[in-house]
Amino acid sequence: MSELQTLLIVVAIVAALPAWLTASILKKHAAKAGESPSDWIPLSVLPFALKRFAHPQKAAIVFGYLASNLLFTAAVVAVLILRFGK
Repeated sequence: MSELQTLLIVVAIVAALPAWLTASILKKHAAKAGESPSDWIPLSVLPFALKRFAHPQKAAIVFGYLASNLLFTAAVVAVLILRFGK
């Protein structure tokens, strides 16, 4: 395993925590609003977050949700390409 792959794995692990935290906040508020987003579909609470989510820190939570999920996905895809792309 190369140093780049190790770095990308660390980035994916570090990006997973805020992705999980912001998703849990959004899912809790979606459940209170009567919506039930899927746990298995990535970015499934995004429509709720952009339309009906009301919170004093809405911009920070939605940005954190998007950024951390996209960073996690990019790191995992890059590791897979480096690992199996030969």
